[in-house]
Amino acid sequence: MLGSFLFSDIFKNMLSIIDRKKYEFKNIFKDALTYQLLLQSKMRKTILNNGLRVLYKQNNSDIITINVSVLVGSNNESQKELGICHFMEHMMFEGTKSRSSLQLSSEIERYGGEMNAYTSNEKTNYFIKIHKRRAKKAIEILADMMINPLFDEKAIKKEKNVVIEEINMVNDNPRQYQWMLLG
Repeated sequence: MLGSFLFSDIFKNMLSIIDRKKYEFKNIFKDALTYQLLLQSKMRKTILNNGLRVLYKQNNSDIITINVSVLVGSNNESQKELGICHFMEHMMFEGTKSRSSLQLSSEIERYGGEMNAYTSNEKTNYFIKIHKRRAKKAIEILADMMINPLFDEKAIKKEKNVVIEEINMVNDNPRQYQWMLLG
């Protein structure tokens, strides 16, 4: 059973690594609708001793998703910073002090897991979907990515070009670009 072992012991182990001074967490319940959706989905919220909020939903599946949400997205960028959140999302997958980019993905894929991320207007999400027996490994890797990212100059140049190309693709698509103009 996924239960309390996963969401107390493993999360406490992972999150004790994270220094609260490094990260500022905003209120996740921005409005009553968000809170209602949380209640309807039978999700639960717990606050760890370090102040980090953990949301979880217990189910009968053997597959779990571990998600780290950084509550910063494109709405938080100034005109001079446009694309920086998306760029940071990409850089987190370029390796850490202890793992190469290939090692990050290989450690998850070896167990049939999936690792990905996305940036929205309000947040950047990093997630791993994996069998529940591998939850500790998934948390370890996400924590390593968040705490020990490696900002190699070659990777910075590569990802800068990738993000610029992705921005240009959005700008070339009228259906997507119209929403940027309205924002």
